[in-house]
Amino acid sequence: AASRKKLRQSNVADAMMMEYLGWGKAAEMIRKAVAQAIAMQKATSDLVPAPAALSTSQYGQLLVELINS
Repeated sequence: AASRKKLRQSNVADAMMMEYLGWGKAAEMIRKAVAQAIAMQKATSDLVPAPAALSTSQYGQLLVELINS
């Protein structure tokens, strides 16, 4: 559970870092991908019911795919 919490916090921290660096578009892309994943009920078990939960690596890969789509 701790690694999932760290991943979710990392997503927020990643977006904040992008904003700090002046990369607002990148920050928005991260936030949008996280929101899309949660809306699709595709996230780690701390965000969606356990049967639908992804591993942290699967969740990270999904975010990459959503950002690139």
